[in-house]
Amino acid sequence: MGHVHQNYKHNINIFSYHVPEVKIISYESVKPGQTSALLLKLTNPTAHEMQVRLLQPQDIPEVEEKEEPKSIEKSLEKSLNLEKDMSWSKVIERKPALPSASKVVAPDASLTLAQRDDAAEYDDDPQHDTSDIILWRKSNKLALRLQVMTDANAEVGTPALTAIALQYSYRNTVPPSATSAQHRDHTLYTTVLIDLGTVCE
Repeated sequence: MGHVHQNYKHNINIFSYHVPEVKIISYESVKPGQTSALLLKLTNPTAHEMQVRLLQPQDIPEVEEKEEPKSIEKSLEKSLNLEKDMSWSKVIERKPALPSASKVVAPDASLTLAQRDDAAEYDDDPQHDTSDIILWRKSNKLALRLQVMTDANAEVGTPALTAIALQYSYRNTVPPSATSAQHRDHTLYTTVLIDLGTVCE
């Protein structure tokens, strides 16, 4: 069993209010040809229940470029998916090279994150879950027990980087237009880069 790292200060920052927050709770040392444990905490920052699935980054569906959206709702969805042209988009590649030596095993399960409830922050201890994946739940947070598989050819001393993609639901809270009777739910995607220190012997 590898050394377990407590990494409470390591916050994987995603600068958007509607994207689930991801933090590392702890992780085992990453070694060539071995599987190590990774504990992540997911937090729903929105005022609506959120459905989350873990994917491999390469499994994120391609976004088709279409005509400029006509409605406010479609404009919002395009903006949320970060497909709106910006001045820096020509400088920063939309698909950077992702680490491949280590891979997070993505469970085939849909995870439900409750809506944000500030009052619940002062509730009792988190509820432990019987799931093999979910370690505990508390309000709009849950802890995941995941596995990281590392290639046998990974070079000792190099950065132990990996990536995981999130598919998550988002509730459009913009007031509906005259032609829309209710709010719309959107399915969005993001990729999280995870730093697990360096590859150990």
